[in-house]
Amino acid sequence: MKMKWILMAFTAVMLAAPVAMAEEPYKPAGERHKRMMEKIDADKDGKVSKAEFTSSYEDRFAKADADADGFLTEAEMKAAWEKMSAEREARRAAKDEAKGETRDGTVVTTPMEAAPPEAAPSGEAQ
Repeated sequence: MKMKWILMAFTAVMLAAPVAMAEEPYKPAGERHKRMMEKIDADKDGKVSKAEFTSSYEDRFAKADADADGFLTEAEMKAAWEKMSAEREARRAAKDEAKGETRDGTVVTTPMEAAPPEAAPSGEAQ
């Protein structure tokens, strides 16, 4: 019974994490849902069964359970959260880099905006 509650709590945290960590409103929901379906729908029938859904979270639980004792300690949950956050930031940085942008905290600027203004050549009006 205790394991069930731990698994339910972990699942709730993992489901809430993307929404809580979002920098912008949850805008391309259709794209996110589509990616989630593709990832979780193991038999590719266009539907997610209870077994497919719980299996995806059992996998997350197993990855977080560092000592494989069937329980998550606070330290294991914190480590799993930090790892997931670092991976998410790495994905975001890679996307920004691919678009030629840089991320300063939560501000994304294009190279043009980030470059310092150039001085006008001498002899020209400013």
